Amino acid sequence: MEPMSMFIRWEFVPIELKLGNNLITNPKEITEILNEYFTNITTKLTKPSIKHNNMLSKKINTCATSVFMYPVTEDEVVNMAKTLKNKHTAGPDDIPECLVKKCIGLIKKPLTHIYNLSLSLGIFPEDWKLAKVKPIYKKGDRRDMQNYRPISIISVFSKLLERLMCKRLMSFVQEYGVLSDTQHGFRKGKCLEVAVQEFIEKIQKTLDDGVHSVGIFIDLTKAYDTINHNILLQKLSSCGIRGITNLWFKSYLSNRSQYIEIKHTDPSTNSVSKIRSSYKEIKLGVPQGSVLGPLLFLLYINDLPVNIKHSNLIMYADDINILIMDKNASALQRKIGEVINDLEGWCNSNDLIINVKKTGIMSFQNRQVKDPIRPQVTLNDITLDYVVDLKFLGIHITETLNWNIHLQTLAHTLSKIAFMIKSLNEILSPHMMRHIYFTKFQATLRSGILFWGGIKGDSRIKIAKVQKRVIRILAGVSSRMSCRNLFKEFKILTIASLYILEVTCFIRKYCNSLKKNTQVHQHDTRRKLDIHVKMKNTETYKKSVINMGTKIYNKLPGFLKEIDDTKIFRKKLKSFLLLHSFYSVEEFFAS
Repeated sequence: MEPMSMFIRWEFVPIELKLGNNLITNPKEITEILNEYFTNITTKLTKPSIKHNNMLSKKINTCATSVFMYPVTEDEVVNMAKTLKNKHTAGPDDIPECLVKKCIGLIKKPLTHIYNLSLSLGIFPEDWKLAKVKPIYKKGDRRDMQNYRPISIISVFSKLLERLMCKRLMSFVQEYGVLSDTQHGFRKGKCLEVAVQEFIEKIQKTLDDGVHSVGIFIDLTKAYDTINHNILLQKLSSCGIRGITNLWFKSYLSNRSQYIEIKHTDPSTNSVSKIRSSYKEIKLGVPQGSVLGPLLFLLYINDLPVNIKHSNLIMYADDINILIMDKNASALQRKIGEVINDLEGWCNSNDLIINVKKTGIMSFQNRQVKDPIRPQVTLNDITLDYVVDLKFLGIHITETLNWNIHLQTLAHTLSKIAFMIKSLNEILSPHMMRHIYFTKFQATLRSGILFWGGIKGDSRIKIAKVQKRVIRILAGVSSRMSCRNLFKEFKILTIASLYILEVTCFIRKYCNSLKKNTQVHQHDTRRKLDIHVKMKNTETYKKSVINMGTKIYNKLPGFLKEIDDTKIFRKKLKSFLLLHSFYSVEEFFAS
């Protein structure tokens, strides 16, 4: 279900909540119950902390340089306001973003003065610490308050000040390399696909080398909401955020409060009214819906990699994924025990809670074997069960790195989109239908294509058939009509062409460390400027993103490889692929 549809259904449908054996229908009482639940759930989860001194005994990332807060200018405020969306959503002050965006030229002077006073004095304005919370239904029983997610809406003026601080803070952490390389969330030069690729590539290499590997996929309970402010301020100081700036964050985090707002429809008059709860103080966590929240969370967990030995970590925001490897099964068991011990100690010291029920564990194999190596993993005194497949950062992976489950799920989703396109095709213009194809169908098709786009199999063929069915719907032709010319006519990439585009652009953008043949040998061959391809033992590793991307890139026409600009390279490559409409990677290699 789309986020907007969830929002509308929650706001305009009468709400009932279960509280024990009672059914609450009074809207005012519902807002109070929800506010009490959202503000106290994290306090109940976390134990009274007596471990803050233990946190100091852990390794903490340090930066000798302190951040400098340069003054805000009027032009900066205007440019920052231009990045606001044209939304009518308003915070507690009922001033919408679209209004501020239009009027910024008239209020830039007083705003700049306020923002500079805030940064120079280390004080965050009290009136901007209040958040309006909209409860958004997730899934399950609508009467169960646990099935609602709190979405906070803050003042647009607070949002602008946070963006100005975030801009300065991000510039500092990037310049001085404060954030761990294992963290891929909310960072320039990193992305979800890079995180997945690095983790899977490590697994593929271990399998290629004949090494046992176990993956632990950690799920944190209410990760953003349980952050201890005192610990966070200490970590900020260690990272170089000291003095007045540290005081600013102390002010920013303290004395924050929220209220619940819902829209209630009176059945008798059919009138809609806003119902608000009283204010409740927020004692833990970083503000939900804030600009600074994600970056503060990254800095909070930034020292995790240095406190866990004998493992490889890949983090994407609060998704923590650990890979433990060894050729010897006994040594692997010992390493797992040490990793779990380090992980539990770090979480306890930082008041973070591991959701054991949602934490997955997987032993990776080259193929299905009768008795796989599966060392015991005990977390919080609970022995975890191994799984053969799970969802990892939006991608379905299996213990043999077989992509069939992901492709089956993708084919099912694409089939539903195809049905929607067929239903809309008779009432919308061709231009709108093409737009829907790219925003819904192709955007979904791209999901994980880096990893499965180069493989063969029935599941991949099924997806190709769904794509061709959609192309024929758009063209209004029979199911027997050949699609190759239709792909060219509509300027739509086939699955193989889309894969070639994405994997080669990925190599160009993120794999700068790959060596060319001239860096490996001195032979004056016609392939001397190609990227060097390393020998691989297993089929799994041969199909890795790096290996397939390198081989495909080396096969590109020379005029494409000579293009230095990444954007121009992508544009020219796309034109080349649209011209040929390859149905398979093998067809591309043969050409």
